[in-house]
Amino acid sequence: MSALMRVFIVAGLAGMGGAAAAETPPEVGDFVMPKEECELRKGNTILPLNGRLMPFVVQSIVGDEIDVGAGRAPRSAFVRTEDADAYYAEWIERRPRSVEAYQLRAMLRQHLRDYAGAIADLDAAIEITPNVSRLYCRRAELQLYDRDPKTRKVRSQERLTADCDAAIRLNSNEVMAYCIRLELQAELKPGFNGKAMEEYARMTMVAPQDAESCEARGQQLQTLQLPVQAVRDFDKAIDMEPYCARLYILRAGSRPWPKEQAATFRDLDTAIRLAPKSAIAYGERGRHLMNANRPKEALADMRKAVELEPTYFRVVANYATSLCIYPDPAFRDGKEAMKLAQEAYRLGPEAWETRKAMGMAYAETGDLVKAEEYLLSALEHTHDMSKDAAAKIAYYVNRVRAGVHPAHN
Repeated sequence: MSALMRVFIVAGLAGMGGAAAAETPPEVGDFVMPKEECELRKGNTILPLNGRLMPFVVQSIVGDEIDVGAGRAPRSAFVRTEDADAYYAEWIERRPRSVEAYQLRAMLRQHLRDYAGAIADLDAAIEITPNVSRLYCRRAELQLYDRDPKTRKVRSQERLTADCDAAIRLNSNEVMAYCIRLELQAELKPGFNGKAMEEYARMTMVAPQDAESCEARGQQLQTLQLPVQAVRDFDKAIDMEPYCARLYILRAGSRPWPKEQAATFRDLDTAIRLAPKSAIAYGERGRHLMNANRPKEALADMRKAVELEPTYFRVVANYATSLCIYPDPAFRDGKEAMKLAQEAYRLGPEAWETRKAMGMAYAETGDLVKAEEYLLSALEHTHDMSKDAAAKIAYYVNRVRAGVHPAHN
């Protein structure tokens, strides 16, 4: 068995905490769509069937193995992205009580930003097997971290809390549940209050046992601006899942800047090598290149991100904003920025990123009144942004009120 295949199996079946499931989960690849329905060719975008890893691109096919750049694994470990939903639908039709099938389809739908569909799959999995702690965590996480205004539903705080409590009753070492409760407490009462400190203590006392738990705690530590601890957890996660591009992106975002600039770019380069069709990876590298005073490369990466995901409002908004902020006018384009900002706003009118993009585009095209209006509306969503992002927008507002461009003179 190849190293890459071992990662797929371990990652796909990890995290089934709590009591033993009613049904033994099948190994990755035990159900395969007929070959004629899912023929792979060089250049296809494919998904590992364990659900945890980001899409790969087929580099070559040698016999029954696929080379995805990061290594080789059996063809049975993958499905074409466009066939994935049908794959899991047929799996569920054949094995309607397969918790693993519902769980993996939920991960696929989360990747595709179909949060309602993902939650429905987890509802089904929990109904079949109500004694698996990680299922409750994943359902709570989907509700908590869905930031897409088009799909985010009115959340029930009671249901979120109940899911976390159920997970902890089943497995007192369920790190993800403590992480989610900490995040929920911060939303209910901003600031590091007494209750939040209790949840933080619980979260840090438990040692994560799998990559998903390490990732969840690393993200919370990153939010709490504890980069050293966050990087340590992402290091552990990467040791367990070295082919997961998302983990490298998260670790890059946690590294102190500019002190660890070189390591940050190594992580982002690795993420793009592993997931060459990831708009998030290109967008993040573009953002860091802009911070490193490399605007030509930065804008190229952000443009690539938009090409890969032209309907994802965040990557479109970030590219629009980047066309407005660099001091050298050779790297600014107000007309193009406005076009992109309007498209981002159409895709996500309630998101702070799109409102900020509209404000910056108006400033770049000379309308400071409209710029102030949109920047102020972005600040209405401070619960969805970091403190640094809120402070930067507030700074932009003050500059606009002073009659100057928010980002440059």
